[in-house]
Amino acid sequence: MTLSSLEHWLTYHIRTWLTNSFKWSTIHSSTFIISLFACISAGLLNMVSVYTIPWQLRLGYSSLDVNLISAAANLGAYLTPPVLGVLSDSHGPVILSWLSFIGYVPSYLYLSHVFRSGHDPNFIVSVVAFAVVGISTSSLYFGALVTCAKLYPDKKLLSISFPTTCFGISSLIGLQVLKLPFFHSKKEGYSDLGVVFGTFAVFYSFVFILTWISTSTISIMKLRLALAEEQEQEQEQEQCLGSEESPLLGPQRKKDQFYIKIRNFATDYLAYSFLAVMLLGLGVLEMFNTNMVNLSSLILGPESSYNVLTQFSIFSTCSRLVSGCLVDLFTKWQWPRITLIFFILSVAILAQVAIIHAMNVVDVTYLSIASAICGLSYGGLFTVFPSLTLNLWGDQVFGTAYGTFMLGPAMGSAFFGIAYARVHDSNCKSTSTSSHQHPNHNPLAESPNCIVPVFKISTAALSFAMGIILIATIMSKRLRNA
Repeated sequence: MTLSSLEHWLTYHIRTWLTNSFKWSTIHSSTFIISLFACISAGLLNMVSVYTIPWQLRLGYSSLDVNLISAAANLGAYLTPPVLGVLSDSHGPVILSWLSFIGYVPSYLYLSHVFRSGHDPNFIVSVVAFAVVGISTSSLYFGALVTCAKLYPDKKLLSISFPTTCFGISSLIGLQVLKLPFFHSKKEGYSDLGVVFGTFAVFYSFVFILTWISTSTISIMKLRLALAEEQEQEQEQEQCLGSEESPLLGPQRKKDQFYIKIRNFATDYLAYSFLAVMLLGLGVLEMFNTNMVNLSSLILGPESSYNVLTQFSIFSTCSRLVSGCLVDLFTKWQWPRITLIFFILSVAILAQVAIIHAMNVVDVTYLSIASAICGLSYGGLFTVFPSLTLNLWGDQVFGTAYGTFMLGPAMGSAFFGIAYARVHDSNCKSTSTSSHQHPNHNPLAESPNCIVPVFKISTAALSFAMGIILIATIMSKRLRNA
């Protein structure tokens, strides 16, 4: 496998420096560590919920505005993996590293300027900026994930579980960092997003330098593999002299097999079942992730917001690691891994019930339980689904298959997020206004159940997703054995 001219140009000096300065074992280990750090860096997009109150107080954003921004970020992050997979296969993950840098830095600098100015001159531009941030996030994470998969193709714990766990850790670390006085406005009493976004621009410039080095390692691996294949082909040519079949037919046969697998995936009803379940399941959880600060402030007051976010992040991170271990254990014991999806969807439904109950009794315990369970479900689905995808359709079309499934959360988060915003802005508008006017005012005194209809819809959606996966499991022996 040779390098494209673009990949050669982007990696030439890094490859030369690495091969002349370090042993291969050092390069290999360092690349893996940098890739995990890149996964941690990419997860900062999940903190959109933290920006809700500063946006509303300084820029006057409504709940619909916040959810539109979140939807744009999710659409940018989830719609692009199929295209990014093609770019990575054609030009190596280094192209994804460059795309993340080109998108992150100007977008965050613009968003920082808007917040510092105190008014948004063009809301559409801000929405587009967050869509670009979403694309950059997907580029950074997908490039790191591909790099880990190339480094350890036979170890799913290292190639999938560790990167997804690091992605989950990001929001947990980010929440603690944003508590520092440096990121707060002493005068206004809320997070200064002008400083936050400006810091992100500088931070991602540093991340780019590291990932430029790590993704160039994959180019080195390609050249090493190409050299090995060339030597093997020379041996085959010597052995096949006098044979009717030419050894040069091998690459063409592999290419035909690839297209056959793509066609089989496109016509497989399991693929559409997975897409529907990810749309409904992760769409609901993305909606909660975006609006948990708004929800906790509505029920318990703004002082509880960071606690809810922290619980969600902790359980999401732990769930990714535990789910990865369970997937490996289920594989070893030959237990069906689809049972993990049933369990995760079940606890997600339980979380919706807990949220509804929290609105009725105004009890922090139920909201804490709901936040923790949603985090568990969120991290679990993002770990188990890639493993099932790899097992059902193979590593040759993994990028295309899982990238296609990412369309589900993109559409789901947009639908459920906008549904939340519309219900909130119509039913809870007076509640929000009165609570701003009177800080000690109980927001539930006037509208105790104003947002309940959204979570009734989310409960029905998760139940429907459970039904889809149940029917698919009954119909498919291949899924039962996965």
